[in-house]
Amino acid sequence: MDPNTPARPFEACLGIEVLLLESKIDKRKNQTRQRLFEKALELFSEKGFEGASVRDICRAVGITPGGFYNHFDSKESLLEEVYHYYHKLLIAPAGNYNGQSDILLESLGPVEYLKTMNRKFLISMTNPVLKQLSKIIVQEQYRIPQAAEIAFKDRQKVVLAMEELFELMALKAMIKFDDPRNLGRLFGYAFLGIFSDNLYFHYFKKQRPEMIVEKMNCLVEDFMGPFLSFS
Repeated sequence: MDPNTPARPFEACLGIEVLLLESKIDKRKNQTRQRLFEKALELFSEKGFEGASVRDICRAVGITPGGFYNHFDSKESLLEEVYHYYHKLLIAPAGNYNGQSDILLESLGPVEYLKTMNRKFLISMTNPVLKQLSKIIVQEQYRIPQAAEIAFKDRQKVVLAMEELFELMALKAMIKFDDPRNLGRLFGYAFLGIFSDNLYFHYFKKQRPEMIVEKMNCLVEDFMGPFLSFS
């Protein structure tokens, strides 16, 4: 057939129907994959990685275990995707946090700046998806290497951000200390310890996130405030 000959209407319609069918199949496949991901988040956070089986996840989604492997090679590969999502959502953006530190520090001052940063952690306690992700990482970091690596990088991002912040405070004469980066590092680790304790109070003692953040802000104001404001 001459390639320049226009397609007959029947052939053209058939081609469109095939494309539409393929599009619907792809859409259903993506929707199923997303549901598997969401249910895995829910079950991993409730039961832990070992406690939630492929069968449990499939039952929650309403597909057979065989259907699971059309989307993921294994339960481990699904967990790895959870970790990648966590990294994309929480860790990677942390490197950009200090981009506006200069402006915010000038407008808020060091104490209010630190209190504002505390409030940002409220998001990870109130957003359902971030809450599930954080809980999975906290639970699995001492059992699964990928979780341990993510948790470690997460902590280092916070410490590095504190080092840079305290160095900036010193440059602006908001604090006086011979080694502001080291002071920031010490404050960063103290902050992480307090936040870790507060996760315990939130998840297991059912304290409201607002109460937890308020306690963290009181610590900044009462203990760190006079020192940070010294010039």
